[in-house]
Amino acid sequence: MNGMLILFVLRQGNRRYLMRTIAGIVVLGVLIDAVAPFVSPLGENDLLLCALWGGVITGVGLGLVFRTGGNTGGTDIIAQVISSKTSLPMGTACIIVDSGIIALSALTFSVEQALYAAVAMYICGRVIDAVVDGPRSERAAYIISDKHAEIANEILYALNRGCTELQARGVWSGNSRPVLFCVLGSKRDGTSQGDRLRD
Repeated sequence: MNGMLILFVLRQGNRRYLMRTIAGIVVLGVLIDAVAPFVSPLGENDLLLCALWGGVITGVGLGLVFRTGGNTGGTDIIAQVISSKTSLPMGTACIIVDSGIIALSALTFSVEQALYAAVAMYICGRVIDAVVDGPRSERAAYIISDKHAEIANEILYALNRGCTELQARGVWSGNSRPVLFCVLGSKRDGTSQGDRLRD
């Protein structure tokens, strides 16, 4: 499967990303086999403990890899493509991709084990986002609209946030128009500021 995914990466034309992908696949495979004999399983008889600590440790490791622009092959490649094409955080993309695999695993193993795997995957995804994006998540918005004055007023007084007006010029049209730049926190007063701004 990694071979097929490497061919997909090769078609993207990014040689540096290709080399990082191959290095991640090789290093992960070698180190798992090299370290496994010396590491005793955490909570060997407690699947919930395995899921919790497995999710945390895996999330930290993958988060550090993703933060440098690398990956460990497999579904990591698919998750990175989804994350780059959408606004989804990397951890959330991993959860979405691996959820399909976990659902299929229930047919081979058991529903109980699949549920434990889902717990581990959810924790792993949240930890990945915390490592890649940091503990605080904020978004920057560039707003281009003919109603920039009204929008700026709503940002200032409805959201109680600051914003900056930039002067921009369309390359194709050559027309000048203002652009609003605003940094939004992920949550405030229990409501997403991005949702309130869209409203």
